[in-house]
Amino acid sequence: MSESTTSIVAGGRYKIINAKSGTALDLSATNGEKVCGWNFHGRENQIWEASEENGFWHFRNVGNGKYLALEPHQSLRDGLKVVGTNMRFNWHIWPDNKDPSTLRILTPEHPFNLDLSGHGNAAGGTPVELWGRWDGQNQTWRFYKSPNPELAFSRSASANDLVRVSAPSTTTTTMASTTTPTARPIVFMDIQIGETPAGRIKFELFSDIVPKCAPNTEAGGDFLKGDGTGSFSIYGDKFPDENFIEKHSGPGLLSMANSGPGTNGCQFFVTTAKCDFLDGKHVVFGKVIDGMLTLRKIENVPTGANNRPKLAVKITECGEM
Repeated sequence: MSESTTSIVAGGRYKIINAKSGTALDLSATNGEKVCGWNFHGRENQIWEASEENGFWHFRNVGNGKYLALEPHQSLRDGLKVVGTNMRFNWHIWPDNKDPSTLRILTPEHPFNLDLSGHGNAAGGTPVELWGRWDGQNQTWRFYKSPNPELAFSRSASANDLVRVSAPSTTTTTMASTTTPTARPIVFMDIQIGETPAGRIKFELFSDIVPKCAPNTEAGGDFLKGDGTGSFSIYGDKFPDENFIEKHSGPGLLSMANSGPGTNGCQFFVTTAKCDFLDGKHVVFGKVIDGMLTLRKIENVPTGANNRPKLAVKITECGEM
């Protein structure tokens, strides 16, 4: 089996293996709806294609084109069956706190996790269900690149099914702006958590919408104090709010930090959820186009006094691509 990946990309095809049982996430070839654990055999009904939009992940089965979803329900609860449907279902993916080499597939609204029932029973046909989070390995999964990348869907894709990718390794979601000119600069940050490299985040800067904020970010670094606490910008001590065209509509948006109107410097933040209470107060000037998993790793770092991370989170390298 190839090396496990924690860098899932839109358009990538994966076998999804339960960390406890070693069995694969399998969509029944008999009825096309039941999702269960089964010994990996490599056929199309055990291969899933990932797509990402607005920070949410969708998984479509290569065998019949159905999406990983939940049975009809009024509200989320323990024991809901995981099924294949024709409608996309939004999932979040987070690295497990105890074993970051494994991932949790969970619902965005509440921390319900994809769970191989029977505490990870390895028997073929064991149902996959939704359960509240606990530390069991049966709620964690490993993603392996499909050994058969040439597999194609057995039905034609509609316009709504198109995966928004410009290359196999780069996600270009429609998180914020409805237009994405090719002239927009792309920048990156390599992240380290504690002493462990956590991955790379790539951002697209909205240089056509906020032409002052974008070059300020491209300049990079805290050249006043050199430790990230300074706020001096390329325009001087402070510069005014450029505009509030883009909104804090979801995760993965770059926005300027400030201490009040017209006090932008060189500090910024990245949203991990919708933050409409910041609209009209902070200038959104870019978005994550690759590396949401790395962002989630940062989000999951435990905090201590004054909400400071217990592990140092550092940008070890950055630049324009």
